[in-house]
Amino acid sequence: MIDLLLRIKFENSWVLWFLLVVPLVLVWSLLLRRRAIGFSAVDRATRIQPGWRERMLWVPVVIRCVAIAAIVAAASRPQLGVGKERTVTKGVAIMMVLDRSLSMQRPMDYAGERVSRLTGVKRVFSDFVVGNRDNGGSLPGRDGDLIGLVGFGSFAETYCPLVREYPPLIEATDQMDYARGRTDAGTAVGDAIALAAARLKSAEEQLQRFDDVNATEGDPEFEIASKVIILLTDGEQNAGERNPLEGAAIAKEWGIKIYTIGLGSSGGLFGSRGSTVLPRVAELTGGKHFDTADGDGLQGVYAEINALEPTEIERVEFASYREWYHVGALIALGLIAVDSLLNWVVLRRAI
Repeated sequence: MIDLLLRIKFENSWVLWFLLVVPLVLVWSLLLRRRAIGFSAVDRATRIQPGWRERMLWVPVVIRCVAIAAIVAAASRPQLGVGKERTVTKGVAIMMVLDRSLSMQRPMDYAGERVSRLTGVKRVFSDFVVGNRDNGGSLPGRDGDLIGLVGFGSFAETYCPLVREYPPLIEATDQMDYARGRTDAGTAVGDAIALAAARLKSAEEQLQRFDDVNATEGDPEFEIASKVIILLTDGEQNAGERNPLEGAAIAKEWGIKIYTIGLGSSGGLFGSRGSTVLPRVAELTGGKHFDTADGDGLQGVYAEINALEPTEIERVEFASYREWYHVGALIALGLIAVDSLLNWVVLRRAI
């Protein structure tokens, strides 16, 4: 009952001031009943016992006061709020771009063991997506974001389109293998960036298709707050049609930020050569560049990216209102009818 009252609002709340008329009418009616009546002999008047009709004379007064209150309530336009709560997730559309060239077979340290770079990178990326807090890690996971996967050697290809349900993404990550054959032995960084940017450019369309297939009444809504490419490679561009800066220019034009990760040995990134391209790619798009040599360092990189690109969940409460003025009007009409019948039929007196 209390919850129902809290959901009622009055469109013309100022009309409620007229409720002060109700006690005035009540007092005025009672004073009229107490008016003195002249008798030739008072002792006879004291012997007159009031009948049941006289005892009920207060009933019409109360009915009229309640009717006046109902009319005032109807005029104030009471409205019942039909409350609803909508959960809006302001998430990030992320395309992970992983180098799968032959150099990714080199070993690296991950969780106390020596694994190939590609194996370690895939494991840390899976932790970034689904979280690893249960194992004492620092990654909480990306709850509800759109995430996809592009892999590249000499050619770039989409391993998983943008999805919000992650099992297919994790499966595609696990199945990614090293580049095979001489024709796929290169590192097409620029083409991979361009492909990932194209995927993100159409992220809204992919999200709409996802919602059309999976949405049910009351499902949370998803808004893309930002679009991000996370590019990880252990080598420099030596294949493909576009260079990394050309791919970055495309991403910048479409409002896509790029975080670049250079993976190398403790003796130096990319052997002894180093690279200045990845930092320039990140700077051009408003992102950030990271260098790391092992799995623990890569965990820290993803933790920082996770903090830089938060997912916000907002609960928005709103209500639609139904008019209830007719309830007060019907009550007032009913009371007026009862008052009239009571006076004409029961009390047999004029109104």
